[in-house]
Amino acid sequence: MRRFSWKHLLIFILVFTLCSELIWEVAPLFDDATSFTFSASKTGQNLIVNYSAHANTMLDLRVLLIPVIEKPAIDVAVYVYYDPSYPAVGTLWDYVHMLWSNLQREMFLRGVKGKISLVSARDLEGIMSNKEKVVIIMGSGSLPSNVFSRDKNLVTPWLDSGGVLLWFGWPPGYYSVNEGQIINSTTFWALPQNLHEEGVNLIGLGDVIQIKPYPANGTLETAENSSYFSDLLDINYNIIQYGLLADPVSQEGFILGGIGGNPSKSSVSVVSVGMGKIVVFGFFVLGSYILNGPELSARDVAQILDSGIIYASESLAPAYKEHRLSVGESLNDQITLETNSSIKGIVVYAYSTITSNAFLFHSEFIPNN
Repeated sequence: MRRFSWKHLLIFILVFTLCSELIWEVAPLFDDATSFTFSASKTGQNLIVNYSAHANTMLDLRVLLIPVIEKPAIDVAVYVYYDPSYPAVGTLWDYVHMLWSNLQREMFLRGVKGKISLVSARDLEGIMSNKEKVVIIMGSGSLPSNVFSRDKNLVTPWLDSGGVLLWFGWPPGYYSVNEGQIINSTTFWALPQNLHEEGVNLIGLGDVIQIKPYPANGTLETAENSSYFSDLLDINYNIIQYGLLADPVSQEGFILGGIGGNPSKSSVSVVSVGMGKIVVFGFFVLGSYILNGPELSARDVAQILDSGIIYASESLAPAYKEHRLSVGESLNDQITLETNSSIKGIVVYAYSTITSNAFLFHSEFIPNN
């Protein structure tokens, strides 16, 4: 039997100290001392939400009432397209995988039960052929030819039937790639397999996006100003290179991100295509863990999905309040929102803003009846 030496004691002390530090840092995220509860009532056309919150650590709390025109499928299946047997155009599959990995964490922290799964081009073909009402996130810069090409278009019918597409990269529909294809960056753009503007029109974005060359110096356009919804939801993605044009989007959808450029473009926008939605980010997920990297991009995606903002009413703006709670502080407050017959319900979305030390997310749908 081996004797317990002083070296073992030092190792034990070191491990114990590290574990203690880890527990100290992580525990506040998972205890239930930072909490949010609410009750709702209706008087005429007014929906009244009374809510309470308690902070275990410093909490910057934002409480939103978002009127929606259909019930958000908060727990719907979410898929991230990832298939290295097809080329990624203008980006790396590693970045897509990092986005998926970070999004899993973000949705878990929000208590969303739906699984975030990676799907191949073949999986994508089955999902779109069956017109499944799911969320598909694509950051590969191109569509695989088995779902979108000169001879085949499964994307538009899938959107028309209620699918939701979140897109990063070149304009959606501009490039189509074949399985096993080797990309030559200097000649690929000119291959006849690419539909270019025709493909963007087929997807349904021809009137809301500016098609222009990638700058020779590699300098990307970025948003200079925030928008109402980017402030409301802490949307931080700021590249507008291939973002949707702000003026037509304001008529046909929502600006969710920052605004800038000439003509004015949005870094994140949502528009309707048939019964479905397309959320367009202004460029790719970048590789570094900065503003447009996979970590914060995943947080933006989670904010959009969990808040139900893509189903928001165009006629009624959200109502909201902001609070700062100190350690151990509680609050009781109320928000009133006027509704109308077009509103199917309200999403109560409470979350700790990006400046907060505390951890809290609460998303719940209230029918308008």
